Amino acid sequence: MLELDDLPLIDQHVHIFERESDQPTFDPLATFSLGGDWVDFLDSGGHKPTDQERNQLQVNQRQAMIYHEAMHAVAGYLGCEPNREAIIAARAKKAADYKSYVRGMYRDINLESNIVDLGHPKNVSLAEFEALTGVPAFGLLRIEPVIGEIWDQQDSLAGLEKAFEERIRKAASDPKIISLKTVIAYRTGLELKPLASSVVSTAMDNLKQGPHAAGLFAKIHVPRSTRDDVKRVRDHLVWRALELSIRLLTTSPARAGRKLLAKYPTAVARNASATPTSPAARRRIRQRQARMNRAIDDRHATTSSTPGRARRMTRHTSVHAIPRTDT
Repeated sequence: MLELDDLPLIDQHVHIFERESDQPTFDPLATFSLGGDWVDFLDSGGHKPTDQERNQLQVNQRQAMIYHEAMHAVAGYLGCEPNREAIIAARAKKAADYKSYVRGMYRDINLESNIVDLGHPKNVSLAEFEALTGVPAFGLLRIEPVIGEIWDQQDSLAGLEKAFEERIRKAASDPKIISLKTVIAYRTGLELKPLASSVVSTAMDNLKQGPHAAGLFAKIHVPRSTRDDVKRVRDHLVWRALELSIRLLTTSPARAGRKLLAKYPTAVARNASATPTSPAARRRIRQRQARMNRAIDDRHATTSSTPGRARRMTRHTSVHAIPRTDT
């Protein structure tokens, strides 16, 4: 049986800590679940989040499974009761020396490297984050901020492509930047279409000649009239980024440190060979195997005895109790 507790970890997607996280009133549980208690994503299309939406977001967050899992994990580390009030109070005492608190948590999980998303928040300093955490930090370069910065400076697709490639090449030359990243799924979706340059060039001309050209690619929400052409340009640059990442070898996490990653196979082998299988572990293995065998038997039992026809297994179900809406 593998024993992995001593295996060093790499956190492969980090956002640096919020600026308020060194304050005694900071609630660490607010950072768990998608979006946490952040409501700005609801501010779009002229809609301003209401108090009811803010309250509902908080309710949703505190009912999520990951929230309760985190609450018990953090309480276990802090040595307090697993509830929000106790955690904030216990954390305030330990975080009085904030750097020591952060480094202690990292040592507890044996984390040896951070790979940081440089797209949010802005102006991330890897050196400052390293100084705080005491472990090496490497960067993921988001391409969307790059596109937003060079858009207003270029009037043609050729110019945009050249400026984009120069920025990517410059980033790739920095040993601290180990990969590119895109959040295009949040902008125009994941249906990426490779398009002819002439089509993309026409789309860019349309956008540049339109009334919304200035700062267009720095926006998350763009005017409806521009969306199709914006998608064409974004899709084109994502494909270009993929080509560059292959050529410049920026997609390999091994650039986070060959010495660190080289320890993993050795550590696994050492822990595996030195760890005996206890009687309790053998019982769990037998129980899992029994469950697998029962699942296989159940599948065989429901196999149709008539070739080409499935056994009829129709039954009435109760009315679904979860409300469904389109909003």
